Amino acid sequence: MTARRKRQGARIADENEVLECLTSVLRGTGAEDKAVASRDRLRAAELLAKRYGALDKTGAHAEVPRIIDDIPSKANAD
Repeated sequence: MTARRKRQGARIADENEVLECLTSVLRGTGAEDKAVASRDRLRAAELLAKRYGALDKTGAHAEVPRIIDDIPSKANAD
């Protein structure tokens, strides 16, 4: 790693730090989070849910298709 990258690494939050911050906002923990608005907590929950794929429509939470059989059978047509 170059010296420039090491300096940037100290200034830029990594993935774990971002997740810790979102979790802190969601839970309302920490001295600086005493006045966290409910909309901020909701947004943090949404971002964490997106990160973990909880809001994905393709996963296990996807809606099951409903099949409607409205074609008349041959027995009823006669």
